[in-house]
Amino acid sequence: MTRPTRHRKATEAIARRRTVRVSKIATWPGCSFDLKLEWDKDPFTHIRHLWVHLERRAAGKFGRLEVMHALVPGKNADAKDRWMFGARFHRNLYVRASEVFKQAGVPESLAQEYLQRMSRELPIPSDKDVFLHSIDSPMMNKVLGNKKKELSYFKTGRPELTKEDLRLINDRMKDKMRDLMDGPGGFDEKAKFFQELIW
Repeated sequence: MTRPTRHRKATEAIARRRTVRVSKIATWPGCSFDLKLEWDKDPFTHIRHLWVHLERRAAGKFGRLEVMHALVPGKNADAKDRWMFGARFHRNLYVRASEVFKQAGVPESLAQEYLQRMSRELPIPSDKDVFLHSIDSPMMNKVLGNKKKELSYFKTGRPELTKEDLRLINDRMKDKMRDLMDGPGGFDEKAKFFQELIW
């Protein structure tokens, strides 16, 4: 297996982690904390990696906890990477980071300071950023096509889906499925369509 193939499998596995999970972390009473941030770049892709670790020191003990491993696609990265590692992915990383700080016993004021330091390297996505990311998914683009501009957001600016939006998406999905199943395309074309919906 080549290095780029291994990288693709690894990055797709990271992107599929939809839920925010943090293994139970034991607190160290009386310990001191320090935050370490480091950027790295994969030589085979246009993706940068931001590693964030929390260092803890106590009497006779030293430990490092992974707070964040963010993948940040550059402008030349392919569309799949830009979507997989977009706003929703990065928002979930910050939710996880907050949970790590809480479980590790980092004082609230210090945790907020650490989050601010991290956000200077990688901005925390807003609700609007996450919404725009969700409607720019391969599935939404494939199903809606040019009809995406009819979503209420582009009229009101409110980052939410209305009942009318959901009705539009549902109707377009039905149309796509009917065209696909009734059309002349073979198995490979149908399989490609469903694969594009997944990513």
